Amino acid sequence: VGQWLARDDLHDIEAIELPSKAVADDEAALLGSVAMRCSSRLRTLKLRGNLITDLGAESLALAMMMLPGSLTHLDMSSNRLTCDGAEHLARAFLGHEPSSSSTSSPIKERLESAGDDGGNSFGGGRACGS
Repeated sequence: VGQWLARDDLHDIEAIELPSKAVADDEAALLGSVAMRCSSRLRTLKLRGNLITDLGAESLALAMMMLPGSLTHLDMSSNRLTCDGAEHLARAFLGHEPSSSSTSSPIKERLESAGDDGGNSFGGGRACGS
């Protein structure tokens, strides 16, 4: 992550791919800052197979909300997310305001109804709501 922070050419970056690099919540927050510095060119964020929990997901989601809608591919599979973290990311990716309520929402309902497939998309096999 430090190498990304030190780059001078972030405005030209279209993809950040760090699969299975032991990226945890602190690094995820830093990557959110990197993503914002990439501006409108960033299209892909692949962080599968890391140690990111709901806390890191929330940091990334806040950064994604500040991006000008350029992100088209997000891979957070095989991390340590629950439904709450997945919902934060889904809302940010789709351009919805973050939800401060733990009550049901259309996004959470879709994640819950997705069962294992929905869990694999974000959290490594745990179905939302189970």
